[in-house]
Amino acid sequence: MKIAKILRALETGKQLKIIDSVMSKSNELYLCAIMADIHMMALLNGKERTKEQFEALLTETGFRLESVNAISSTRFNVINATAI
Repeated sequence: MKIAKILRALETGKQLKIIDSVMSKSNELYLCAIMADIHMMALLNGKERTKEQFEALLTETGFRLESVNAISSTRFNVINATAI
């Protein structure tokens, strides 16, 4: 995974911001997220992730998840993390 190599290269204490959708069953846009996940898997070999999956990915690459903030009127979020 290329992103993992990039994340491991950042210095301790550096901030990382990811703009992405965070899938949640309580989200009004859950069906949209599922359809986007299927689309990403079929065309881009990617996937939508839950907050827990983002946290696991960040922890695995040496980051601590700080917060996930919704961007109003969109299905996207700002995911804030710190290199540890």
